[in-house]
Amino acid sequence: MSGSSQRGARVERLLGIALAVALLGVVNAISVRHYRRFDATESDSFTLSQRTRAVLRGLDRDVTVHLFVAEEDALYGDLDELLRSYQAESRRLRVERLDPSRDPGRYRVLAARLGLLGEGGEAAGVDVVFESGDRRWNVRREDLLELAESTGESVPMLDVGAERALTGGLLEVVRGQKTKVCVTSGHGEYAVTADAERSLDGLATELARDNVTFEGWSFDGRADVPEACHALFVLGPQRPFAADEAARLEAYLGRGGRVLLALDPEFTDDGVVAPTGLEALLEQRGMRLEPDLVLELDPAHLPTGEPLDPFFADAYGEHPMMRPVRGLEARLAFHLARSIDVTEAAESLVRTTPSAYAERSVVSLSTAPPAPSEGDRRGPLTLAAVYPSSVLDSGETRRPGRLVVVGDADLFQSALLADPDLGNGAFAGIVVGHLTSRPALVSIPPRRVRAQALVLPAEGARAIGLRVVVLLPLAFALLGLSVRASRRA
Repeated sequence: MSGSSQRGARVERLLGIALAVALLGVVNAISVRHYRRFDATESDSFTLSQRTRAVLRGLDRDVTVHLFVAEEDALYGDLDELLRSYQAESRRLRVERLDPSRDPGRYRVLAARLGLLGEGGEAAGVDVVFESGDRRWNVRREDLLELAESTGESVPMLDVGAERALTGGLLEVVRGQKTKVCVTSGHGEYAVTADAERSLDGLATELARDNVTFEGWSFDGRADVPEACHALFVLGPQRPFAADEAARLEAYLGRGGRVLLALDPEFTDDGVVAPTGLEALLEQRGMRLEPDLVLELDPAHLPTGEPLDPFFADAYGEHPMMRPVRGLEARLAFHLARSIDVTEAAESLVRTTPSAYAERSVVSLSTAPPAPSEGDRRGPLTLAAVYPSSVLDSGETRRPGRLVVVGDADLFQSALLADPDLGNGAFAGIVVGHLTSRPALVSIPPRRVRAQALVLPAEGARAIGLRVVVLLPLAFALLGLSVRASRRA
């Protein structure tokens, strides 16, 4: 090869290298200005919810996240990746990572400043600390990683997302104000205390991470709803409300109050559904609570095959508050529910399938299989509704206040809220967020996957061993021989 040819080849190589470097610089500049992250996991474990993104983009102060998890810890990878997704949404969020085992001196100094050391100087079991100004919020291991027995199964459920705990901590340091939900008592309702026969402890524990507290309130019709209550829940009353109690509730709504009514069908000795005392209040807001029992007959929505057992509902309305539930593609579980007839003033949230029907007398159910008869209302039937409607006619006057009505209080049972295959937990949190006018409190359902060991048959294990131990090294050897032969040629 002549000297001029060699010089030309060198120039071409240098130009190629220069172009490659320039191209790399352009790509790097574009990636910095237009930063995007992609989640390729099967369960979208690191894809943030709309609620979390709204919180992060609305940050008006700097927040520091202290991560005290060793890199060798099995939790570190998922947690670090999730925090990187948080950082990608807001420049006001800064993450500081510190391994207590590798740098114990620095950790003890920082832990002392953050108040993480006990009386004897022992470090508390805190994995994440949110800090903004003089506000701090600690997130413990049990908040990030939960093992719980799923209903009817022995396979534990593993919460690998931890988004609820992290966003709850973020809300705590930037807002600092708890949302209080008052729960009525005096009519056999669900109680806040954990030792009650019908308890809301599961819901209260779950939403405590979102800065929400539940407090019991004795409703006797003689006192107004406390001003400190951001919303009032009436869940599963077993006795009807008196006229003066209904009037107090009407007055509270008239002042702009926010109410959830979860009203199970309670039966008289004659087998008909007893009135609740709240029928007139509901009718003034476009909802008629029907005196019936909803029976779903679609086999695909009956987990046990029996219409009188719990059934599924997955037909959701178009109201904006239901978008997160539709996005989950999860079902809600109901049991012994009643239907709600909805006019234009209100809006349906959850409906049955067309195969369901409304039974007005349960006496016949003891002697014959459930079947609709003449006069029974046929599906789809509304199981939950909201007032006011999001599409009210312009000429219609809205009454003040917000009201969500559900024809079943069993929807809020702790076991159903914790079931990762159901949307009950997400729905409960969304109702709280809607009624308290805090969109950031719209529930983030924990992303749970089944912590199930991978078991390979003997043939599969041998096949993998053959590929890894024999075929893969052989392929590399053949590739090397091919390269050497080409160079010699």
